[in-house]
Amino acid sequence: MASPIPVLTVAGSDPSGGAGLQADLRLFAADGLFGSAVIAGITVQGVGGVRRADPVDAELLAEQLDAALDALPFAAAKTGMLGSAANVLAVAARAHRVPFVVDPVLVSSSGHRLLSPEGEAALRDVLLPRAALVTPNLAEAAVLLQVDSIDPRDALDAAHELVRLGAGAAVVTGGHAPGDRICDAAWVHGPHRLDGLRVPTDRDHGTGCLHSAAITAALARGCSMLQAITEGRARMDAALRAAVKPGAARGCPWPL
Repeated sequence: MASPIPVLTVAGSDPSGGAGLQADLRLFAADGLFGSAVIAGITVQGVGGVRRADPVDAELLAEQLDAALDALPFAAAKTGMLGSAANVLAVAARAHRVPFVVDPVLVSSSGHRLLSPEGEAALRDVLLPRAALVTPNLAEAAVLLQVDSIDPRDALDAAHELVRLGAGAAVVTGGHAPGDRICDAAWVHGPHRLDGLRVPTDRDHGTGCLHSAAITAALARGCSMLQAITEGRARMDAALRAAVKPGAARGCPWPL
């Protein structure tokens, strides 16, 4: 039997299991990949959303990363919650060793801030230019571009601006915009729109994590960037249709 392809997530831990590195590893396992995780932060969340989020010490994060990168030939990697500017810089210093998909987790859906202003600046100025792909939602893209907000009609321009800041490619997800249709705006050597119907469900905890993990998994399996983004969107729609609610916490998408 051939060894599975190694893929890495650098993210926060969600004890409710719906988001963070738990969601990433669930997607990697569903794809038959060898998922590894570097813990960037510890959250306290479940019923009622995030109540606490503490980053790990940057030296410990760096040691975890070095141990993982020295041990396994990762085909792709992704980031989620990094928690501090020092952690962002620790990842950026090693981003040349593997293609990174950067999911800029800035604020939880319940409104808990997950990265300081200094961390946001480090992500924008240092990590983003070393990213193979950045995958913000509309609100996260606005923070990275230092504007108050982004109209969904301008998402494609926002993706282009993120590439101008140095990212290899960008996709601005449209799931938080109102309406029955969703449009993800991608810039991969030019403009691309991924338009479709919204999957009607409130079991959507961890959608951003799972979406970026699906793209990372596709890249690890050898897909081109545009193929990976397209597949990531399709996988996300399928996971939302198969969403589960195993307990009292908010339900989450289930990767197939």
